[in-house]
Amino acid sequence: MNKKETKIIKYMTLVVFGLVAAIIISVYCACLPDLIKYGGFNTASIEYLILRKKMIFLVSVIFFFVFIILTAIFSKPVIGASILAVLTIVVGIANQNMIFYRGQPLLPSDILQAKDAAIALHEGFQIYYPSGIIKVILITIAVLLLFIPLPGIRNRQNRKRGILISVALLVIFSIFLTVFFKEIVLNEKILKKKFGRNTSVNVGDMYFLNSFWGEFFAECIYLFPQAPSHYSQKSMDEIGVMIEQYEKNGELIDIITLQVESWQYTDNYDVTYGEDVFSNYNRLSKEGITGLMASPKYGGGTADIEYEVLTGFTTNDGYTSVTPFNNVVYNGFPSIVNYLRDNYGYDTFAVHAYTSELYNRPIAYRNLGFANIYFSDTFDNPKMCGLYISDPACVEKMLEIYEEACVKSDHIFMHGLTMQNHLPMGDDRFTTQDLVSAQSSSLMAPDLFIMQRFGTALKWTDEALGMLCDYLKNVDRKVLVLAYGDHQTSIYESKGIGDVLHHTDFYDTYDEEKDFMKLHGTPYIVWTNFDTSHGGETFGYCAPNMLLVNALNTYGVMCPDYWTYFATGVDSYKGGTANYIITNDNEIVFTMNDEQEEDYHNRMLIQYDMIYGKHYLEKYVE
Repeated sequence: MNKKETKIIKYMTLVVFGLVAAIIISVYCACLPDLIKYGGFNTASIEYLILRKKMIFLVSVIFFFVFIILTAIFSKPVIGASILAVLTIVVGIANQNMIFYRGQPLLPSDILQAKDAAIALHEGFQIYYPSGIIKVILITIAVLLLFIPLPGIRNRQNRKRGILISVALLVIFSIFLTVFFKEIVLNEKILKKKFGRNTSVNVGDMYFLNSFWGEFFAECIYLFPQAPSHYSQKSMDEIGVMIEQYEKNGELIDIITLQVESWQYTDNYDVTYGEDVFSNYNRLSKEGITGLMASPKYGGGTADIEYEVLTGFTTNDGYTSVTPFNNVVYNGFPSIVNYLRDNYGYDTFAVHAYTSELYNRPIAYRNLGFANIYFSDTFDNPKMCGLYISDPACVEKMLEIYEEACVKSDHIFMHGLTMQNHLPMGDDRFTTQDLVSAQSSSLMAPDLFIMQRFGTALKWTDEALGMLCDYLKNVDRKVLVLAYGDHQTSIYESKGIGDVLHHTDFYDTYDEEKDFMKLHGTPYIVWTNFDTSHGGETFGYCAPNMLLVNALNTYGVMCPDYWTYFATGVDSYKGGTANYIITNDNEIVFTMNDEQEEDYHNRMLIQYDMIYGKHYLEKYVE
């Protein structure tokens, strides 16, 4: 064998070895987040991946092209493979943290909140490392060792050949992307067949069907919203004429909304408190309207709930991977705040008991219509609850601002947001004298101690609510108060004890379709200092986007015409969001009949037109 033949054989061996290594890293990275989710290489993860083999193959092709691009950029294959593997491991761990703390998988729009995540880590947030992650990392290192013998790629002089190869790769890549998204659509049809005619599919189920990367890539399309079917000037004119029939001539009164972080009942936990930690709420319920809000979030997404309450719109209405405060809310955005400020001269205030650095709030609040904005740095020596400003201190700040505003303002809209109940529920939150007593027949002592602290936090929240309403009883102005919890959350301690609910048998029987409100129900109360005729009433289960809508319409307060349409013009269901609708019989369902589908679609058309569309409705909703 001569030198030329030896050189050719050596070259071909390296090509084959490089191709095999590229295939291995592509398939491995396509599987990595799901391997991390299921605890590394085990029977459960292997079975899951085999059942998703078609989607894994399609994602692997995508990663193969990404690997080629990275190798072309950095020349050395080991660099391209390392970037791909490390990035995928980080994403897999981030996905598990999202599921653990917020009850939903990682979405493409979460990349826009990387700064928020960094701030949370700086503030003491602990990263949750899934089981088996060390083995996954060791196997990843072993896979990357395959690339060390591969030589770097030298630049070629034949530009025409390079262009032809690039075009061929682009065509092949486009074909695979088409097949890939076709597979996504087929899986979505499976879910729609399971749940009914037309329902916004649960994103968690889509991640389960399509594998992590399959659905993550598919979700990217929602960053570029598409118009709903039948969106046109003619259809919007028809809806506009319908909305005009609901013109409202209501009162102009002061409005205060109070969104309470992680305000929830503890029915899922075997714990009994020695006193009523909702005593003021229960007392005030006899004078106002109470019930459970059906939060679409769990463990996070506070800003999304703010958005829904203040706009009457839903998050994720066909745009699953959109975070409104980061990439939707523009200057003059249609909200109750802008409406009352621009049309009736309201003085508007936002009080947030935490840093201004999260969720783009300084800009989003301005765009929603808040002229006066207060964050934690404006509080003067407030009473603390661990790292967070206490709820009583937040309400004290709100009342201080409100009292000053009453001197110069005819009408006031104030939105308050608390942080006291934010997790982790560390042992520095309360003194021994502060703690409420607690008992449990099943919780271990560490878990019971965590729940004791959480119960004490609930008591402080209740005291803040009582303080707010009792003060307003003596104000010579008409005021409506809406207070509500943003979401339920994992209750855990920072020292690694973990989520208390996972230490019970709750999840052994939990079924999201049947038990949705067990993890998504939070208390709400609508109270006024001028009308007790609705005392003891309820809206029943209420979607967050319908809370203030229903409150203002019930008490005859001025609001946009389309809000009145939302409250009184939709007969087929009460409300809903991406994951569910609430029927008139107060049931949470994941399906729609024909009439509900039509009403839901009209709402999507209204929302799309006013946010993303051509604003055909502007002349009807001034």
